[in-house]
Amino acid sequence: MKNAGVVKPLSKGTDATVLFFVATSVALWVKYFLSDYSLANVQPIAALELVVAATLMALGYIGWNRGLLTGNLLFLAAVSYSAPVLSSLMSIIILSTGLQIYFWQGAALVTFGSLCCWWATRR
Repeated sequence: MKNAGVVKPLSKGTDATVLFFVATSVALWVKYFLSDYSLANVQPIAALELVVAATLMALGYIGWNRGLLTGNLLFLAAVSYSAPVLSSLMSIIILSTGLQIYFWQGAALVTFGSLCCWWATRR
């Protein structure tokens, strides 16, 4: 399953994710400067949360791109299953709240199930 027959040839080794994010940032900053909005007073903890959230998102996109460009669908699946758990952990920190045990049991069952599928299909 490491070298998928379809995914890698379709990408042709190119990746436009960085270009997309730069173009989106430029468009949003232009829109901001053309509007009459003022920049909010940002607290240091909010800036730290923003940096951590942006870092986690960037790592997620790096994982997806690596999986797609190399055809490594096993890596892509691992990133896919870990993303919701990491975002839930981030939400717990930001919102200063907790999730019930049912969520964590479900996350553990999905993870266990995906590991069973991987074990059954490996060569």
